[in-house]
Amino acid sequence: MSTILCTRNITVDFDGFKAIQELNFQMKQGEVHFLIGPNGAGKTTLLDVICGKVKPVQGEVLFKETIDLTNKQEHEIVRYGVGRKFQAPAIFVGLTVFENLELSMKQNRGLLSTLRAKLTDGERAVIGKQLAMINLEDRANDKASSLSHGQKQWLEIGMLLMQEPELLLLDEPVAGMTQTETEKTGKLIQEIAKSRSVLVVDHDMDFVRKFSDRVTVMHEGKILCEGTITEVQEDSRVAEVYLGRRKEAVC
Repeated sequence: MSTILCTRNITVDFDGFKAIQELNFQMKQGEVHFLIGPNGAGKTTLLDVICGKVKPVQGEVLFKETIDLTNKQEHEIVRYGVGRKFQAPAIFVGLTVFENLELSMKQNRGLLSTLRAKLTDGERAVIGKQLAMINLEDRANDKASSLSHGQKQWLEIGMLLMQEPELLLLDEPVAGMTQTETEKTGKLIQEIAKSRSVLVVDHDMDFVRKFSDRVTVMHEGKILCEGTITEVQEDSRVAEVYLGRRKEAVC
């Protein structure tokens, strides 16, 4: 598999505090790659660097091996094919589920003109396919405000997918979800990874264990270890630094 994302010697400095320190990270195309680690390890900051929200003081971010994202603006990075989902769902609660997806469709129209324009059969088919993928076919005409927390998260993921990203960044996508919603989210991520790459930050070790291809453990802005979930579970440094007395949580 080719490399979809690579960071070289990335350092992020917040007024003297190095949130990330000379970090070298790589993920392959088509992977479901998880970032785990204690709070303050630098996981979300790394996502911020990749999507352009935070600029490193040194290092570079390469997308698809040749595209340097380091000094690009957030909207430019989206156009290159990187989509980012933050922890809290960002959806239009006053619009229907269908309208949310319609507005997110990759196109050159503005907000009002998009809602007023007549969709083609092809565009309706694309939205219908997306509704099926995010398990919201039967909620298409319902206001987004009426959805459960988990369904709102799926809707936002669907909105991102309407932009046709090649790399999807998900920050704690199952936080606050029920067990059933978490399971459905994991299966959704696996389905997405059939045609895209997915980088996930999460603390739910059962979720990581079940749905990860590869795991990177971060600590104090650095990579502590990488590998499959089995390899990570067996690393004594992970038990000591990340899990402490909760070693059984990944066993």
